[in-house]
Amino acid sequence: MKTKILIPLLTLASIVSATDFNVHGEVKLYGDGYYKQQDPRFGIDNTNDPDLIHTYTSTFKLAFQTIFNEHWNAIAKINADAEGSSPRFLYDGAYLQYTKNKMLNYRIGDLTYSEGKFRYYDYDDTGKFAAGLRDRNIRGAEINFWDMSLGAGFKRGLVAFEDNGFEVIEEDSRSYIIHFAANIPFSTHLFRSYINYESNQASESNSLRSGMVLQLNFAPYFNLQAVHASYTDKLREKYPRFSQAVTVEPELHLGMMNLKGTFYYAFLHDNLEKATPIEVPEYMFAYLEPGFSFSKKFSLGFPVEYHTMSLDDDDNLEQIFVGPRFYLIPAERLSIKSFVRMGFPIGDDYQENEMHIGTEVEVAFHF
Repeated sequence: MKTKILIPLLTLASIVSATDFNVHGEVKLYGDGYYKQQDPRFGIDNTNDPDLIHTYTSTFKLAFQTIFNEHWNAIAKINADAEGSSPRFLYDGAYLQYTKNKMLNYRIGDLTYSEGKFRYYDYDDTGKFAAGLRDRNIRGAEINFWDMSLGAGFKRGLVAFEDNGFEVIEEDSRSYIIHFAANIPFSTHLFRSYINYESNQASESNSLRSGMVLQLNFAPYFNLQAVHASYTDKLREKYPRFSQAVTVEPELHLGMMNLKGTFYYAFLHDNLEKATPIEVPEYMFAYLEPGFSFSKKFSLGFPVEYHTMSLDDDDNLEQIFVGPRFYLIPAERLSIKSFVRMGFPIGDDYQENEMHIGTEVEVAFHF
């Protein structure tokens, strides 16, 4: 507890005496409404509810940067992100950075690692989903040299375990994480490899996440992101078996017309209890969105999506989503996104194959 209080206080003290101070922020207002929604991925079944069910979330992120001189700077962050209209601000990390030159810098403090962020709109929050690695938070140190990065430290976050038949949730005090990543740029393209190791110092409890991210950029017409990810828990044990996932996300731009999509497939053990968990709540989905840009401020898309809605390929819970998406950028750093989506359950495991309909709106601005 003393450490949690000490870092923000030291950062605040540095801000007062700093020669240069900047504040950056992001605000997102999100709301949705669904009628008779069925979503097995998240345990939602409102088929017997005659009412329109709505939810909304609010996000407010702030980052305070203090620049001491040409070599030293510090960043502290707070974050309010929760369902409802009044989320509470929470400490979200702080770190000190020393920059030796363009090729070398060091960081110490609270660091976050994620790899292979989805372009697909429903899974683009790396705190929840990722084509490669979801957020891993540490309190430790990092060195960045040339196009390589190495970080190590104690894991930040809550851990759940059983004590005398009761579930206990508390701050993780045993686990540590090591993360390494390397970039290989070539022409306008980028190849990135990564490896993330986590251990809580128990003989049968560790995990290894590794993968590759390929980004091809043939501007202004075509670009593509491809991700291969591997997941392994309890490295010395026979089970769980390792899992793999492959993601391909192309984008094509031809004047006012554009086309983007995502294909994701995970390879899991037939018995899910013997499989290492992945970072997505279904083993396969495909998304394709043709669109039209009528101006720099307004565009319209018509996505078609196929979702397995389950990690078990023996389940028949498939659904198809269709419906228009609207994109509005009234001004720089301000965006409004909205869509109307119809869902069609086509799997044989549904008791009710009734179509459901929903709408979502997101307003976001940065400063």
